[in-house]
Order: sequence, then C-alpha cells, then structure tokens
Amino acid sequence: MIDPTIAIHHGRVVKRTGDGILVEFRSVVDAVRCAIEIQNGMAEQEQMMSDKQMRTQPHCRPRGTGRGRVAEKGRKRGGAGR
Repeated sequence: MIDPTIAIHHGRVVKRTGDGILVEFRSVVDAVRCAIEIQNGMAEQEQMMSDKQMRTQPHCRPRGTGRGRVAEKGRKRGGAGR
C-alpha cells in the first residue's frame, strides 16, 4: 500500500531504515497528499483488524513530514531537513 501510494504522488524512495522511510517528492503538496492518503489507508486497515490482531501484530502510522533536500555524502543519503 505504501509504495504504490508514493508512486502515485510522484515520490522517490531514497532510503529505508527499519521502520522508517525517506522519500523525496517534487512538491510539498505531493508529499502532504501522500502522507494523508497513507495515514487514512492505515487507519482503515486497523479498523478491519480484530482486537487480537491489534495486540499481536505490529502496526504503525506515519508520524510527520519534513522539508529540505536529500543530503548525499559518499554512498550515504539522509535528510537535510530544516
């Protein structure tokens, strides 16, 4: 669900780190729309889970967006948010 939504909103996955993901978008509008769509989709999935599934399966939601350029240093990439 996450990767197709990123693609629809013209995003490019720069880096994945465990439970985190750094995505670059063409515009702030694309980034915010993507985050909202992912947030809403995950909330819908959680509503369909039983109480037992909620207790036993890991789940998470996007926590925020940042702005700034993707910083590249050698082969390492990260956010240069402001």
